[in-house]
Amino acid sequence: MFPKVTGPAIRLANSGLRVQRATLVILVLGASAPSLAAQVKDELSMSTTRSTPENPRSGNVSNSVEAMFDWGEDWSIFAGLLATVEGATPAPPGSAFGDRGGLVGNLSAGVEYHPDDSWMFGMMANFSPKSTQRSGMQLNIESATGATSSANALLRATSSSSELQLTTGFDSAGQSAVEWSLSTDVTLAHFETDQRIVALQESNGNVASTTSIEKYCQTHTCSKALLSVIGPQPAATLDSGKIGLGGTLTFLRDTHLTLSGDYYAYRQDPTQVGYFSVGSAGRMQIAGGTGVPIAPLRYLVRPEVAQRFGDFSIRLWAQAGRYVAETGQTTRGIGIKLQYKFTKAFKMWAMGSGQRDVDSQGGVSRSATFALGAGYRF
Repeated sequence: MFPKVTGPAIRLANSGLRVQRATLVILVLGASAPSLAAQVKDELSMSTTRSTPENPRSGNVSNSVEAMFDWGEDWSIFAGLLATVEGATPAPPGSAFGDRGGLVGNLSAGVEYHPDDSWMFGMMANFSPKSTQRSGMQLNIESATGATSSANALLRATSSSSELQLTTGFDSAGQSAVEWSLSTDVTLAHFETDQRIVALQESNGNVASTTSIEKYCQTHTCSKALLSVIGPQPAATLDSGKIGLGGTLTFLRDTHLTLSGDYYAYRQDPTQVGYFSVGSAGRMQIAGGTGVPIAPLRYLVRPEVAQRFGDFSIRLWAQAGRYVAETGQTTRGIGIKLQYKFTKAFKMWAMGSGQRDVDSQGGVSRSATFALGAGYRF
């Protein structure tokens, strides 16, 4: 079962609506551009997740505005803005920390070149400036006498990211009963995060120290994410490369079967970046917007089917993958997207998806994402 949408999620939705009103200004500006404007999209989404020790998050609300401009017959220019409001993690009972999430921005720009009806070459850059999120969590500590008790902790994460993606695609572009297409992409990403436990409070109200956590971890199994945020370590950097490959078969123009996969490699040790889901929220998504990865991914496979019935279309997908060893175990997800074209220029869609992740300690994290969007073609 996926988590229910509760009071904090409703407050997140109100924050997301304020973000949406602000980003609508960009939508209007894009629509008022000269004859270059080709298409504008706006999507509001809400994600809710069940917080676990390895994934101390409660979800978010985000608004995405995208615009595609034609530049002559062969070129297209893309620009986008994604604003994400991270929700406050529910404070454990007795906690004195008024923890909050944070606002994360992500800017993107790209270009596509279509030399003919079959080939496509693209380049896209994404940049998420530095921002800070705070999450409440509960930990076990050990006193000087050896007694074990629980403590409320406040985690602060200051993160930023950037990436460059190169894409190539080929479409048979014919009129036969069965057509096909292939696409491949190479993505280089840079991620920085500085995470610290900045406050600790025992259940009796006394202030605890990180030394208590270190002592507890000497005799108990603690995750590398926890160990990396209790010591005076420098900010972590993670440079990665991703290779993606996908293929689609189209039957009678209305039925599409797609299989795609991604493989990730890392320059640094992925186990040294702390709580990855906290630092990457609003910056990184598992394919298709299904949710935030709880750890650095190793690979992901995604089959999907899409069927069009006149102006209405439905798309179903599933995905499965693994995280880097010692950062997480597996990820699974399913999703559905419903779309209707009211006119040749205007369309709307709704999307829902669920995700199940298993962390390095065997804990299960479940999350759900819901989205509503609209697009207008000039």
